[in-house]
Amino acid sequence: VDLYCLAGLQCGCFHCHPLHSVLAPAINMAKTEKGIVKDNAAYEKILYVSQDRFEALIKKAKKESVTRAEVEEMMYPEDLEDDKVLVPVDMSGAGEDFPDSAEEIIAKVGPKGALDAVIAGAELFKKTSAKKFKKPDRPLPMSVGEWLCAMAMGEGDAEEGAEEEDGEVDEEVDPEEEEEEAEPPTKKPRKK
Repeated sequence: VDLYCLAGLQCGCFHCHPLHSVLAPAINMAKTEKGIVKDNAAYEKILYVSQDRFEALIKKAKKESVTRAEVEEMMYPEDLEDDKVLVPVDMSGAGEDFPDSAEEIIAKVGPKGALDAVIAGAELFKKTSAKKFKKPDRPLPMSVGEWLCAMAMGEGDAEEGAEEEDGEVDEEVDPEEEEEEAEPPTKKPRKK
């Protein structure tokens, strides 16, 4: 499912559409041998970027300046085909207080600085991921389709809390009924 088209984001503006948070990079998420793992502090500074766009921006930056839009497209690749590859980068080397979203990163260091930070993150990931993560927990490249599904599922869970741990869907409850359910019925002692 192409969330970009469904959301009506033809203008490409990430700032004024409600699905922006669905399409933002997942900082606490990674694809591993175990599948998609979310809400894990070990992946707090792992960021996924478009491999093709990342490589193209590295080449372009050697000759000319990169734009804000190009960096955002590298970090928010929802407009790419579902089978395009996203690669993990480790942004932990940029510092504890380094921003998580493209907008914040670009606002702090500019488009060139953001690209440089992602380049450094890719190098750090390459050097340290084997030491930092056990093989089954090591972040792996993923497709845009996998990323979009993980983002959409994560947003749905966070927004609505639609499914409880046992898989039952929350239903709207009348406040009066809720009070009755909160008080357990009193049991009468059994006569012997």
